[in-house]
Amino acid sequence: MKTKKASKDYAQEYDLSNQSSSNLFLFAVYYTIHVLGKDSATLYDVRDFYQEHGLSVPLNFGGQIRQLLKKPKMIIKRTHDFTLTEHAKRWIKDYLSLDHTATSSSSKKAYLGKKVGKIDVNKLVLTPELKIVIEERLVEIQKCYEASAPLAVIFLCGSTLEGLLLSHAKRHPSVVNRANAAPKDRMTGVVLPLNEWKLSSLIDVAKEIHLIDEDTSKFSSSVREFRNYVHPNQQATKGFSPTMATAQMCFQVLQMAIVQLEGK
Repeated sequence: MKTKKASKDYAQEYDLSNQSSSNLFLFAVYYTIHVLGKDSATLYDVRDFYQEHGLSVPLNFGGQIRQLLKKPKMIIKRTHDFTLTEHAKRWIKDYLSLDHTATSSSSKKAYLGKKVGKIDVNKLVLTPELKIVIEERLVEIQKCYEASAPLAVIFLCGSTLEGLLLSHAKRHPSVVNRANAAPKDRMTGVVLPLNEWKLSSLIDVAKEIHLIDEDTSKFSSSVREFRNYVHPNQQATKGFSPTMATAQMCFQVLQMAIVQLEGK
């Protein structure tokens, strides 16, 4: 059995306090299997992980887990046990290699400190109609940010990024459809129509085809996860409380993505 890492050190190393509910669940399963050395994880293991690492157990813990189990790419349920899919293993491996090694690309603080410069929508390959919409949204995002309205910033950044990536995908369908990260129908294995792609898939494919860099993909978790809380009931169920820190990261990711999309 592998040596158990001190709870405080583990929580600090993997920045658990800033992870989404989905990612926390993945880390709980990972910790149980790869750190504690068990063959699989149970709901009790996940709950113990939360408590041991100083994380609040969600009020609707069972309901959240049931929702996560509906995501076949994220985890696998076998009877009452949980194991990681290859997708989840790759996500954790990528996260750890980027964030927590001596050769990491950059820390969150360093990423937020990157100078974006003046955003020029004219450098993006957009239809005239979409260009106007993007320009208006950037103005509105800035106003919401200055007014300390984090939820509005998160939603606007997420939907704007989705629109930009989808626009590129529609211009280059053959390229994005060949990507390994392209979402597929679970029954047929056929790549889904572009209009059915979620933001998470658009981001994963954008990273794979080098449309955006690793840092922007890595820190886009704030955008891809929290944008889903546009539905009030889901936000209430998850107990999500937006902060300006999350809004700042979402805005930085959007701006960096825009710069990296110039001319593509």
